[in-house]
Amino acid sequence: MKILLASVLLLLCTSAWAQNDVTPQDSAVEKNRANRPAKRELIGQLAPDFELPALDGSSLKLSDLRGKAVLLHFWATNCGPCKIYMPWFIGLQEEYGPQGFQIVGVAIDDVS
Repeated sequence: MKILLASVLLLLCTSAWAQNDVTPQDSAVEKNRANRPAKRELIGQLAPDFELPALDGSSLKLSDLRGKAVLLHFWATNCGPCKIYMPWFIGLQEEYGPQGFQIVGVAIDDVS
């Protein structure tokens, strides 16, 4: 099961890194990166807290999940690969949720 989870995470990371096009925002992104602490300084630190609206109308704060292993998944309804691996995430949540694993899906569709 660890191999499946690692494969899914690798798939997500690979799709994000596959874009090598230079955009006008690249210089702003690089400037932001220069102001951040080195990765080694972040190891063992808490992730920054944030709050998002939940489907039931309540809100979910990342800090509410402290102590759990959290997979934060950004997806969109028009994402073909998302439709393929979403059932895998549901299975992972059902199997490992009782052990403290939590998948948080964040839909990035434009709802305006």
